Amino acid sequence: MSNDYAAIISALIAVIVVIGFVELEAYSKAAVAGLDEDEESLRGLFEELLTRMREGGEPTSEQLERIREMANDGPLERSWRRSRGPIVVGMWWSVVCAALVSAELLVILWAAIDKHGPAQWVAWYSLLSSGVGVLTLMALSMRRALAVPVKLAAPFQSRREMLALRRYIRLAFQQEEVERDSGVVEGAER
Repeated sequence: MSNDYAAIISALIAVIVVIGFVELEAYSKAAVAGLDEDEESLRGLFEELLTRMREGGEPTSEQLERIREMANDGPLERSWRRSRGPIVVGMWWSVVCAALVSAELLVILWAAIDKHGPAQWVAWYSLLSSGVGVLTLMALSMRRALAVPVKLAAPFQSRREMLALRRYIRLAFQQEEVERDSGVVEGAER
């Protein structure tokens, strides 16, 4: 390993580590947010039920259906399903960042030793760990780019809601086309 290579790889590793820690923080927040959202949803449902019961009313069929869904699909399972992606990616980033930090420390140690030798294994280890870091960055960027349609579908509670909205949008566009076509016909008659 040469001094020039050590300087280049050290700078590259430092950049990847900073980005990795930022990503790790973002994925940690996303995992916690998924858990918090489920807790708030459950708390809101129970508050609605308690309020309705205190007023002397029976739960609505919608509330009963939500209770059934939550009972069949336990809160922990639902929370895990929502949070497992960010948790797994966060764990992967932790491993990658640990490898990068250890490579950075080895390169710094190599540079600090007077009359250091070639240390080919440090060069290979730093190259491989930085390569894994760059590939991870690229893979996650592609994942984000391809996940846009999933984020658009996320606000819907069920497939039925998504299909109903799609139907309403189609009807709105068909109505617009009918109005536009009738305008063309009226303009041609004049």
